[in-house]
Amino acid sequence: MGMPAGMIFMLGGVEFLSSVGLAIGIYVQLAAVLLAIVMIGAIYFKMAKWHVSFAAMDKTGWEFDFILLAANIAILLSGGGSIGIQ
Repeated sequence: MGMPAGMIFMLGGVEFLSSVGLAIGIYVQLAAVLLAIVMIGAIYFKMAKWHVSFAAMDKTGWEFDFILLAANIAILLSGGGSIGIQ
């Protein structure tokens, strides 16, 4: 990936903990911010470093990452709902 191994493990931990937070409703807006930052990084790597087009036929483009970024921004702006733990 072009990053040190420790940074990749940290990235995996952030993704795991944030997704668990979103799934069970704990610190939803913080989890959405962290996952949005991860998606911005993923889009950057695919566009600038790996030169992948938006919808590539032979490999995964960055269209799904863009959808996940938009979903995280929507969760961030709308909040976690009435069931989530604040």
